[in-house]
Amino acid sequence: MLEWPLSTKFNAIQSGKYKVKVYGSTEQPAGMNIYVNGVRQLTQLNINLPSKDDNQESDLGEITLEQGENTISFDAGPVYVKWNDGTTAIWETPTLGKGFKVTNGDVTFADDYDRMWPATWSKQKKIYFYSWDGTNRKWKLPQEWEAVKKATLYPLTPYGRGKGIPMTIEDRSVTPKLLPQVPCILVPEGA
Repeated sequence: MLEWPLSTKFNAIQSGKYKVKVYGSTEQPAGMNIYVNGVRQLTQLNINLPSKDDNQESDLGEITLEQGENTISFDAGPVYVKWNDGTTAIWETPTLGKGFKVTNGDVTFADDYDRMWPATWSKQKKIYFYSWDGTNRKWKLPQEWEAVKKATLYPLTPYGRGKGIPMTIEDRSVTPKLLPQVPCILVPEGA
């Protein structure tokens, strides 16, 4: 896996589309992002890279280059995981720290730095929320929250729970206003 982008300069004789072909070897399929002059142009999942000794190459697709010098960069590309319960995680651009998403059906647990995670380890019905930049996005809650219509959102402080904010849950969805970098916990009314 490429920890940092691998970059090279390429002098294009003319502007246009160019094929990207690579050699390499992996024992299992890999992902790759390709950037031109700092802009992601191509993402590939499940690439099987034959070794150069096999005298084969992988055709990754086409990129657009401008006439003159271009910087072409490759990174490890998407990191993808799927669990037995249907939860999937994909991190499209790990070296840029963007493009992270975790979902299960209609429930999103992570979208870049906006996060929601049920406290399944606690055996209690509660959900933690966090946003790096702050958000007031709508969150679809897990199926276990189908019957819950009212809940309280508490900001978490170094001294425990802050003042609770009553929340109404409609269609298994809630829209909390999350302040930047302030973790919160949502608990059903009366819990």
